[in-house]
Amino acid sequence: MKIEGTSLLAALFGPGAAGPEIDAGCNRRETVKPDSTLRPTLLKRLAIALAGAAFVTFGTVGISNAATVTFGDRGAFDAAAPGLALEDFESANVPANSSWGFPAPLDSMTNNAVFSAGDIQGGIQFVDNPGGHLNGLIAVGDGYLGAASKKLTPYFLGDALDIVFTDAVNAVGFDVASLVNPSNIVISVFGAGGLLDAAVFAGNTIDSFFGVISDTDLITSIRVSSGFNALVAVDNVAFGMVDQTDDVPEPTGLALLGIGLGLLGFARRRAVPLKT
Repeated sequence: MKIEGTSLLAALFGPGAAGPEIDAGCNRRETVKPDSTLRPTLLKRLAIALAGAAFVTFGTVGISNAATVTFGDRGAFDAAAPGLALEDFESANVPANSSWGFPAPLDSMTNNAVFSAGDIQGGIQFVDNPGGHLNGLIAVGDGYLGAASKKLTPYFLGDALDIVFTDAVNAVGFDVASLVNPSNIVISVFGAGGLLDAAVFAGNTIDSFFGVISDTDLITSIRVSSGFNALVAVDNVAFGMVDQTDDVPEPTGLALLGIGLGLLGFARRRAVPLKT
């Protein structure tokens, strides 16, 4: 490793610690500083190097390179984000093997023939996209189109389903399927500043799981879309906040910092004579 043409050893401890040099005639030349002039400088630079290593350690522990972490397994997601609110649409007034359409949006204030006020969890809203229809959403009953439980879909084939969060949320997980004309399902995760993450699932009438935790921005909405004439469905939507604890330095980092500061103090004491 080189730093501006100087070996790393020389950059830290000075030319005297750089080892043998090779002159223009390819002859080996030893350069050694007297011990009395080398020791204080060497100790100071060693201390700075160790403290710097500790700083690097502190700055990287527990910090993800990406702004989001995604999950394909509900068990792993639940372990990482326990205790979230869950919307499973089981309060929908829809018989088995049937479906009912109703206007969008769907939220805790919705009061119609399918959902009553308070049936849906607070802090979340479901909207068809592009919208503008008299009926924008469908509650699907058990067994309808092979659904294993009650689900929510857009009313029209090919429309997307937007999940909008009105409370602070940084963790979301849900089951997703394509009940009609299965094609690839695209899941787009948005924050206040725009797109945070995206994932693509192979279209399947059997549920797949998607989960995401954002370690930076809040999640403001998620769009679930699919191909032309496909019908996407969501179920068991878990959402809420995951505590973001402060990063804790590893013991290695603490040890490096302690050694570095100790050596720096020792070098300072050796370099400054005591007054009597």
